[in-house]
Amino acid sequence: MSLIIFGSLLFLVGLSYHFANVAQLDARVFWGLHSRLRQSVLPQFFRLIWPLGTSPVAILVLIVVWIVDLRLGAVTTGVYAVIGSIEWFTKSQLKRPRPFTFLHNIKMLQPRHPKDPSFPSGDAMHVWYVGLILPTILDLSTPYAIICILLASLVSLGRIALGVHFPLDTLAGTGLGILAAGIWKLLI
Repeated sequence: MSLIIFGSLLFLVGLSYHFANVAQLDARVFWGLHSRLRQSVLPQFFRLIWPLGTSPVAILVLIVVWIVDLRLGAVTTGVYAVIGSIEWFTKSQLKRPRPFTFLHNIKMLQPRHPKDPSFPSGDAMHVWYVGLILPTILDLSTPYAIICILLASLVSLGRIALGVHFPLDTLAGTGLGILAAGIWKLLI
């Protein structure tokens, strides 16, 4: 239940970009992070791990879960479909532009050009959902669970470094992924 509450709160905090002062702060934080992260070797690293947050990787995980356990596969896919629908609906309604489309001197460094709106980050949502449920599904020990959380954090940070999301976009996407994992844990 705590994951559900925490994930919901993160998503709601992400929505605060609607307030002009918060949006300006979000843009300043984005600019500070992006400008520091793009001047190192980190963009190459973030491009390397970028696929971990994409839909094809999440769907591959869902297929593996179906193979391992049909009931677990159905629950995992059902939660993924619901949270993905919320992410899609939110994007289609809010239509927040991506940082590289209107901020000066921002280069989009991601391997594939995103065509959907910025808020919330679907890649952050995918990687956090998968990263939080995979250790339970595979019965992984705590060190491996920590590695999954670390990778989810890095993929989310990479969204900012690659110039495709504001911090509040990734925070909201992270919130949706955590919310989904909380619902999943409640259902299983």
